[in-house]
Amino acid sequence: MKFICYWAQQAILEGCCDGPVLVSDAACGSKSGIIQDADLLLYLSSIWLDSISDSSLLIVFFSSLLALLQDEHPHREFNLLQLNRVNFVSILLNFCKVSTYLRMMYVCILCPRLGAE
Repeated sequence: MKFICYWAQQAILEGCCDGPVLVSDAACGSKSGIIQDADLLLYLSSIWLDSISDSSLLIVFFSSLLALLQDEHPHREFNLLQLNRVNFVSILLNFCKVSTYLRMMYVCILCPRLGAE
């Protein structure tokens, strides 16, 4: 299942960019990818981040964002403008806020003594 999700993730990112973003080892990305459809990336990411439960897919997602926004990237500023145009950061911040809240609730439910102390 992870293999299928990885390739689905790659297809989504390639549809939003001008070429491949993920490479075979999933830790490195394209050195010259350009975000062409930030609206689609925002829409798919908001749905996708809400339903993701596999941490390895999160690592792949954030690795691809890092590859598109790293300092040495020749189109970094353009990619940042594309993501800022659609307020992509707010989706990421909301994801972090919700996932932190869910983790806290999980701990309080499974370990009531920790929550009470």
